[in-house]
Amino acid sequence: MCTKDIGYHFPMVILSGLVCGGLATLVMDLFAVFLIRANVLNLQGMQIVPSLLGRWVHIIMGRRQVCLTDIRSEPFLLAEARTGMITHYLIGFIFGAFFVFVAGHFQLQNFALIYAGIIFGFLTNIFPWLIMYPAMGFGVFGRKLAFFKQILLFSLINHLIYGFFLGIFVKLIKILEMTPL
Repeated sequence: MCTKDIGYHFPMVILSGLVCGGLATLVMDLFAVFLIRANVLNLQGMQIVPSLLGRWVHIIMGRRQVCLTDIRSEPFLLAEARTGMITHYLIGFIFGAFFVFVAGHFQLQNFALIYAGIIFGFLTNIFPWLIMYPAMGFGVFGRKLAFFKQILLFSLINHLIYGFFLGIFVKLIKILEMTPL
C-alpha cells in the first residue's frame, strides 16, 4: 500500500501540493462569496476570514495571547484583513502540500483522490471548530454565537469545497503528469 518512494521527487510533490492548495483555497473563497452574496447562509455580517483571523494573528504575535474572551471586542487593526488573507492562503498551501504528500505516499488514484480530498476537507474543520473558534471566544463549534448553526454549516460547506477541489486539482496535475504521484 505504501511502497512508492517519493523522497527523490519530494520538492516537486510539495510544489504541486502548494499550487493545488492555493487553487482550492481560491475556489473555496469564491464559493464563500457566492454563499454570502446570494444570502444562502446569513452570517449576520460576520466573517472570520480575513479580518478576525488577521486580528487574531496580530494578537498572538504581539501579545503572545491565544485565547480571548471575544475577539470582536478587540480594537480594529489596520493590517488585519491583509494579514488574515495571507494567513488563510498559507494554511491552504500547507494543507495542500500535506495532502499531496500523503496522497503520493498511499498512491491514491483517480476518484480516490477526490473522495480523499472531501474527507480531508471535512477533517480540516477541526481547526476552526475546535481551535480557532474557542480561542476567539466563540466556544467549541462557535456555540456562543447566536447564529452558530449558520457559521458551523458555512465552515463545513467551505471546507468540503476546499477538499473536493483539492482532490480535483491533484487529480488534474497527476493526469497532466506534472507531479510524480
